[in-house]
Amino acid sequence: MKRYDTLDAMRGVAAFLIILRHTPLFWGGIAFQHSYLAVDFFFLLSGFVVCHAYEQKLQTGLALFQFMKLRLIRLYPLYAIGFAVSLLALALGFYDVPHGGWKLAGIVAGGAVLLPVPVQDQLFPLNGPAWSLCCELVGNFAYAAGLRYLTDRRLTIVVCVCGLAVAASVAFSHHGVIDGGFTFRSLPAAVARFGFSFGLGVLLYRKRSATGERRQTRLGRALLPLAILFVLLAFPDLGRPWASAYALVCVGAVFPALLRFAADYEPPAWLLPVFRGLGTVSYPVYILQVPVSVLAGGLLSEAGYAPARFAPWSGFAFCLFLALLSLALVKYVEQPVRQRLRQLAQITRTQFRRRFSRSAA
Repeated sequence: MKRYDTLDAMRGVAAFLIILRHTPLFWGGIAFQHSYLAVDFFFLLSGFVVCHAYEQKLQTGLALFQFMKLRLIRLYPLYAIGFAVSLLALALGFYDVPHGGWKLAGIVAGGAVLLPVPVQDQLFPLNGPAWSLCCELVGNFAYAAGLRYLTDRRLTIVVCVCGLAVAASVAFSHHGVIDGGFTFRSLPAAVARFGFSFGLGVLLYRKRSATGERRQTRLGRALLPLAILFVLLAFPDLGRPWASAYALVCVGAVFPALLRFAADYEPPAWLLPVFRGLGTVSYPVYILQVPVSVLAGGLLSEAGYAPARFAPWSGFAFCLFLALLSLALVKYVEQPVRQRLRQLAQITRTQFRRRFSRSAA
């Protein structure tokens, strides 16, 4: 089996839970306080999946530049769609950002190329969750560039150092939680969170690759990892210091154990479409949630139907709309664009020069 359908479904569950945190007006104050830990689970899962898909290829000839092109082709198109939605919402005045001058120009320019510009403390004012996407791309580059040196021992050292940094960030955090990385002041926390979870995901895959094959399992065992992840992310706020301990235990022990368990099992054949559907929409709903919620919330409020009046039903309706929109965008926009970009990426410099010479003639 090439796909990890259970892990894809878990990513979908985590993506929908984090929507509650980023769209509070649609839910009337309902917010799962620990849903921010979904980002750490995403990083862990990313390390596992990237190692599965690319590590052997990188070791046998896949160039760093080609690898980064593949990652950009995978991640940027949907981000670009979200950025276009953000620009529309910005033009309509729905964003609380500077509406003129060099600061706005910096925000827009940085957002267009997925790079933070220090005009506000928030890394990406038009799409907050994009900080994790930027971290993912930078981290993927560092992983691929240093892969020849990343033996298991050295990677373990990196993971331990980053883990200590995560623990330190929790200890010195004002709120006593891991939730940092989306502002310039908390950039060290972003590096630590990604380095720990992504590196641990790589180690988990390397250790697992020598074990037995995956196998299909019964309904209960297939749904168990999804249910556990839901409970972990939806767990009520415990207050400091218990929330700090809870977060560290989840990120450092429970998430890795859950991933290792889930990676060994695949759902029954009849349940595959549901699991794959959750996996398909997981990334688009995550990266589109803020731009679409800002635009939809602004339009509804101007029409006299403020989402807060209908919460939490407006939240459920928003999730359904976002899921359907994501499926449509993936099928009719993202997949064709990615296919075309992959074709263009395969054109060598010599072929490009030949085509350019012919067109010029």
